[in-house]
Amino acid sequence: GVNYIDLEKPWWSQTFNNEAEIKDSLYVTTGSLSLSLARSMFAIFYNKKLADSHSATFPELNELYDIVDRGDWTYDKFYELGSSIYTDNNGNTIRDEEDTYGIFIDNYVNVDIFWSSFDMHMMVKDEDGWFEMATGEKEKISTAFDKIYNLIYENTGSYNMGPLKEDSAGSHFDDRFSDGNALFAPLELIYAESKDFRNMQDEYGILPSPKYDETQKEYFSYAHDQYTVFMVPKTVADPELSGAVLEAMAYESYKSVQPTYYNLVLKGRYANDPQSRQMLDTITTGVRVDPGFIYSIMLGEPNVDVFRSPIYHNERSFATEYAKETKMLPIFTKGLREVISQFDF
Repeated sequence: GVNYIDLEKPWWSQTFNNEAEIKDSLYVTTGSLSLSLARSMFAIFYNKKLADSHSATFPELNELYDIVDRGDWTYDKFYELGSSIYTDNNGNTIRDEEDTYGIFIDNYVNVDIFWSSFDMHMMVKDEDGWFEMATGEKEKISTAFDKIYNLIYENTGSYNMGPLKEDSAGSHFDDRFSDGNALFAPLELIYAESKDFRNMQDEYGILPSPKYDETQKEYFSYAHDQYTVFMVPKTVADPELSGAVLEAMAYESYKSVQPTYYNLVLKGRYANDPQSRQMLDTITTGVRVDPGFIYSIMLGEPNVDVFRSPIYHNERSFATEYAKETKMLPIFTKGLREVISQFDF
């Protein structure tokens, strides 16, 4: 290891380190030093005005924070409450973006958040420290696939916004949510910084992503795969100095930068109620990640292909995709081994 870097300290992500380790070696790490890690975490934003206006029929819409605190914020509860709202605003009898829904969701990136929130693993380590399919979780993963498919395509209150496109602002459901057209929307925390959210007329709250079921003890958060990781190449002139500086920067970020972001940007400035602030703590401390995302390209994007690909194409083909990934993974793992062996980090 690199001197002065203590990966057991709280400013480094223990869950990332555990999952990213390959054969007792860790080549990259992340944590408090990566503000993009916090900004890329997904939460369930909810419109308080819509919740209150429908609470006469669904009283639990006024009890969302309590539901989370009791441990009852599950997929089934999210599905049920999300199905409670649909209004054909323009009267054209067509379900389009101008209508009001219980859930705005996309069939692409949003699919990924459930790997974490359902506490599932696509990859586990074998006896040699390399990756293999978590075949012991296949049944749970298959059931989860059906749950996500049903949420997007069969829930009466859901509207599938399609994949997010940076070149088409109208396809973004963050601005549609801020217009007041949805009760729930799974979005990255970074959207709380946006102009649309700053100008939002309705008050909003923040909830963690739902659990798989009531037996799951904790809430877990998915961080989208665009956050910064850090490494110290062997080619640096002074690895000890690099390690000392990196550790000091991580500590200072943990002590000052990250709390400032949470307290002033999210908790204080934009999340304007104390209970949302408590929810934010639950979200940001519960991040978990799967090696299938960390080494996505090198491992053949198994998580993406098994869930995101068929759901994006509106196909119930989990078994086919899972079998394909099971067959291909040893080939990709061999390639990862070859890459690791060629570079003396």
